[in-house]
Amino acid sequence: MKKYVFSFLSLLLVSGMSSCIKEHYTGPPAGGTDPNLTPNTTIAALKAMLPSGGGANFNLLITQNLMIEAVVVADDQSGNLYKSVAIEDSTGGINLLLDGTYLYTKYPVGRRLFINVTNLLICRYNGLYELAGYIQPGGKLGGIPSPLFSQYITAGKWGQYMAPKVINVAQLSDAYQFELVQFNNVQFISGDMAQPYADSYGLKSVSRTLENCFNGIDGQTMVAYTSGYANFANVLTPSGNGTLLAVFDGYYNGTPQLLVRDTSEVNLYGPRLCP
Repeated sequence: MKKYVFSFLSLLLVSGMSSCIKEHYTGPPAGGTDPNLTPNTTIAALKAMLPSGGGANFNLLITQNLMIEAVVVADDQSGNLYKSVAIEDSTGGINLLLDGTYLYTKYPVGRRLFINVTNLLICRYNGLYELAGYIQPGGKLGGIPSPLFSQYITAGKWGQYMAPKVINVAQLSDAYQFELVQFNNVQFISGDMAQPYADSYGLKSVSRTLENCFNGIDGQTMVAYTSGYANFANVLTPSGNGTLLAVFDGYYNGTPQLLVRDTSEVNLYGPRLCP
C-alpha cells in the first residue's frame, strides 16, 4: 500500500502553544442555515479506502472530488480535546485534525459541517481513524492549517442532536470510534472512585477505570481518559453507579478508552452494583 504524503508546510504558521483550559462559552443560538451543498460520500466510505488491519498506520491522499456531511460530537471547549473535533454521520465517526485552538467558537458540539475532503488525508494512526491536512517530518499527522479552514469546511446549522448509541462494554468495537456512546449500569472501580479525573497540577493525563455491573457481564472494564489540561481535571469522580455519555476513543493497549465531554454527562450517583 503506497503512502501519499501531502504537505502544507509552506502555509503553516508558527505560534506558541496556548492553554487548553477554555473560558466559558455558551455558543451561538440553535438554528442557523445549511449551505447549498450536496455531500456525495460518507465517513464509512472514507474509512473503507484504507486497507483492513487493526494496528498498522496507513494514510492515503484523497484525490477524488468528495464531500461529507457530519455533526460535531466533541469539541475542545473543556480542554479534553486539543486541535481536533470528533465528527459523526449516520455511518460512523472520525477525528478531524485542525491546527487551531478555540475550535468550539466555530465548530461547537451539535454544529453540522460540510467538509470538502479533496486533498486531505484519510488515515489510520495508532489504530485511530482520522482526517488530516498533512504529514509532519517524522510521520506525525498534522491538522488542516487554520488559514485553510474555510477552504475545506463550511459550517451549517447549530444545535443538531446526535443520538448516542446505547451499548455495553462487550459490544464496543472500532466501528464506534469517535461516535457518541452511552453506557448504563456502570461505575468507577473502587480504586478510581472519588479521585481526580486527571492531574491538573502536573498537567498529566490520567485514565480512570470503569466497570459494567449487570446481568452476567460484571467486571468488564474500560477507561475514561482525561487530559491534565481539561477544565474538570481536578473534579472528583463519582462513587456510585449509573449512566455515562462519552465519545469512544478506540483502544489503548487493548483497553477501550472513552473521552468524557463534560462531567454533567457522568451520572453515576445511584447505589453501587458491584463491590
